[in-house]
Amino acid sequence: MKSTRTVEGPAVRRLEVRIGSGRLTLGVSEHGVTGTVTGSDPDQVEFFCDDEVAVVSTPRRSRGSYEISLDVPEGIDLQVDSGSADVVSRVGVGAARVRTGSGDVMLDQVGVLDLTTGSGDVTVNAVVGSQARVSSGSGDIEIGSCEAALQLKAASGDIVVGDLRSLLTGSTASGDIDVKRSSGDVGLRTASGDIAVGIGDDLPAWLDLYTLTGDVEVNIDQAEPPSDGDPYVSVHARSASGDITITRG
Repeated sequence: MKSTRTVEGPAVRRLEVRIGSGRLTLGVSEHGVTGTVTGSDPDQVEFFCDDEVAVVSTPRRSRGSYEISLDVPEGIDLQVDSGSADVVSRVGVGAARVRTGSGDVMLDQVGVLDLTTGSGDVTVNAVVGSQARVSSGSGDIEIGSCEAALQLKAASGDIVVGDLRSLLTGSTASGDIDVKRSSGDVGLRTASGDIAVGIGDDLPAWLDLYTLTGDVEVNIDQAEPPSDGDPYVSVHARSASGDITITRG
């Protein structure tokens, strides 16, 4: 039988959560940290909060799952270590470090991102900081918009980036890579999958494309080389067995 415990604390700069299985959900609070812990024995869940950090930790050897729902201040730094829990954040966070064995991760807005998951889909609506890294053993990666230098790696899964405004390096062993619109340089590689890049802002593009057994299609007009100092997009794309398509984004 599950029961619910209420937790609360002052406004903090950092949140650390360690959860075995279940679900972590974060929302926006204007008055410190408030929320609930639901599970078989929520009183066994550690909750500590001072002026700098809030810590929530489920029992290490617990076989049950817990649902942790917290409202936290906008811009808080986040650290999550999860065995097999889903992570959902509807609040904009500063620096985020997330490690999960399995489980989906959905983040609204993040500054600096360092995320690793063994198995699960990753969705990030917006990256607004200086750098971001996402690695997934098995699962899709989707980034809505990104202003940061971005590194994406999926062993098995698709990679989708909506609006890229900085450098991207991305690779997947088995899966497609689709950059809807890019005004930043991209370096992409897939062993088995298609690659598509949309060139944004009517920028000229420098293309270095190769596929072993697929087709290459370039649907942008040929342009004169840019003058020194003028912006352009550099695209390096490699696929062992897949098509490569370049269009206007």
